[in-house]
Amino acid sequence: MFGAYFVANRSFESIKITYTNSYAKVDLTAEEMTDFVTFCFNVSLYMMTIVGNDGTVYVLVKDTGFDSGSAMAEYFKLVRENADKKDRVQLAMKTILKNSGDYGLIYKKGRKKL
Repeated sequence: MFGAYFVANRSFESIKITYTNSYAKVDLTAEEMTDFVTFCFNVSLYMMTIVGNDGTVYVLVKDTGFDSGSAMAEYFKLVRENADKKDRVQLAMKTILKNSGDYGLIYKKGRKKL
């Protein structure tokens, strides 16, 4: 189980995350602090829905084998590898969602809104 606390400077330009289990200390920009990060760290959250610009609904579910440590390690690694790119967070998320099963996540696309 992961516990975390967040400290942000007044302009929210950076957010420091410290895990209570001493796995890592990571500094994130406000852009990198996504709903996905919050979803992974919060043990009370089981499912997350995403509505695309075209109305398509997607669902992300924590399966019984969910490994938040692996998911977050991969996310942080991908964001840092693409640090010079403007869309580094989107690139990281595309890879995470493509390989969601590796982390114990179920990612499904629903239907477009009628």
